[in-house]
Amino acid sequence: MYIQIDRDDIWNVYTKESAAEGLYRGGGNAATARMYKDENGNETVRPADFKIIFDSSAGEYMVYPDITKGLSFSSSLQRLKDIPIKGKVWLLPRNAELPKDLVINYKTIDHPLLNVGKKMSVKDLVEKLKELEKSMKATGVKIL
Repeated sequence: MYIQIDRDDIWNVYTKESAAEGLYRGGGNAATARMYKDENGNETVRPADFKIIFDSSAGEYMVYPDITKGLSFSSSLQRLKDIPIKGKVWLLPRNAELPKDLVINYKTIDHPLLNVGKKMSVKDLVEKLKELEKSMKATGVKIL
């Protein structure tokens, strides 16, 4: 069973005991946490991470809430090393705020998934991910 956490409750669930520094994201590079991608000038997200459907009335792809999907994070650095998720590790520090309409879902508390809390365009999601990346910190850790 998956559980969804609203942005206002994240740090009540991910306490200092369960996520001492905050939430980690692997697979980044030296410049960013790589939460979105650029395909020939078109900024987008991986379809494997989000429920994306073309909305003919809007004329664009929309991202729909799905508690079983999202961008993977980890409550510990060790979990990323054990998998291993290759690349630079970034940290969403404790008490950082998620942009409006983003949520955390999880099946196991050590593997939070960042997703949308309401339907939005892919473009809007990318903008929110860019905003979130600004609050993330490079850890200096690289997993090979």
